[in-house]
Amino acid sequence: MTIVPLTIEADAEGDGFVPVLPVTVAGREVRMVLDTGAARTSVPAGDATAFEDAGTSTVRGALGQVDARSVLVPSVRLGEVEVTGLTAGVRADGDGLLGMDVLRRHRLDLRTSSRELELDGDAAVPEVHELTLPSRSHVFLELVLGGQTDALAVWDTGASVSLVDAGIVASRPELFRPAGISTGTDAAGVSASSEMVMLPTFTIFGRRFAPSLAAVVDLAPMRPDGDPEFTVILGWPAIAQADWSFDFRAGRWGFLAEDAPR
Repeated sequence: MTIVPLTIEADAEGDGFVPVLPVTVAGREVRMVLDTGAARTSVPAGDATAFEDAGTSTVRGALGQVDARSVLVPSVRLGEVEVTGLTAGVRADGDGLLGMDVLRRHRLDLRTSSRELELDGDAAVPEVHELTLPSRSHVFLELVLGGQTDALAVWDTGASVSLVDAGIVASRPELFRPAGISTGTDAAGVSASSEMVMLPTFTIFGRRFAPSLAAVVDLAPMRPDGDPEFTVILGWPAIAQADWSFDFRAGRWGFLAEDAPR
């Protein structure tokens, strides 16, 4: 069992927040964003210079895609959990990303209430649901928007605000209250201005989540072949309203009990 403290920090635009944690990369402590929306881990460019080059690959974000360097990282360690020989991306700016190539090997208990991440714990999960992961290891959840519209969402701890597909906003405008315009940067490092709205109250298996900020984007380019058609990416302002447990090895998830012991 590994418990790691999380620091919740504002994004560069000041619109949202992301969880940051210390990760040991090849013996050196590196700041990384906990990012369940990232298929693979990425290290900051300044920490990648000592690693063997592993070519380039396409990084796809909500606003575009770029070709990015890859490196072979000897080891990535989070408490007692260690992964060796990991091919990781390189981020030109900002902190690294701890992605699903590391996280999907474990049970992940995210206690947003106490700002902790626990790996391979055994806390109580009162109601367990089946978890299905497609090839890119995105975590998908079914939700009901505004008490009336079903939607499939990606659970993305690395998104500083939620994202909602422009198509659903156009078809159900009464659900989304305008919240101005903001410039954001996606996981690929692409920046653009987006319409902002308030994601309406929604439920997941009967649990209610309060409205939170969301950017309106075309999510179609983010859907890899074989992935289901999702229309929402749940970001940190929504995720922070609950404590979660995802057991990726067992293929199940649920909400942690409010008084679940560690």
